Amino acid sequence: QEIVMIAGALVIALVLFPLGAWFGTRCGDRVAGRQMMAQKNTGIGLWLTMQFLDPLCTVAPAAYIIWQNLINSYEIIKGTRSKS
Repeated sequence: QEIVMIAGALVIALVLFPLGAWFGTRCGDRVAGRQMMAQKNTGIGLWLTMQFLDPLCTVAPAAYIIWQNLINSYEIIKGTRSKS
């Protein structure tokens, strides 16, 4: 069950980052588009699930936060390598 939630969070992150980049490119600001779509305020969702739902429910938002940070780190590394 936890593996399914973690994999689901990864799928959502992998869909939202390129979708946000596409929207951002169409509007002239790719970075803002990615942030709008992929970097949602997941902290509040994590807090709400910890406070009001079963503790198992925190796995999905926590996994999304981890995937989001890993993807952001990869993009930063990729961007700095292409500039040098």
